[in-house]
Amino acid sequence: EKARQTDRIRSLFHRQLSIPLANMSFTLDEYKQWEIGQGKLDGMTTDFDSIPSNVMSAYKKALGMYNSRASYEERVSGPDVLETEKLQGFM
Repeated sequence: EKARQTDRIRSLFHRQLSIPLANMSFTLDEYKQWEIGQGKLDGMTTDFDSIPSNVMSAYKKALGMYNSRASYEERVSGPDVLETEKLQGFM
C-alpha cells in the first residue's frame, strides 16, 4: 500500500512538471526534496542531473511553453488592466 501511494505521488509530480504553469521551478525543487526524502535521489547534488531524464525533458518543454506565453499572461492579469485591454490581449 505504501509503495502504491508513493508511486501515485510521484506520478502526480511528473504530471504537474509536464504542464506549463507559473512557479514551475518551485515545483521542481519540491519534487527533488520529496525524492530525497524517499531515498531515491542523492541529497548532496545541487543540480538536477539525478532527476530522471524523461521528467527533465517534459519539464524543459513545459517551461519553454510557459515562457513563450508569459508575456501574454502579464498583459491580461495585472490588477490595473482594464477589461478592454484584457480583451485586446487575447486578440
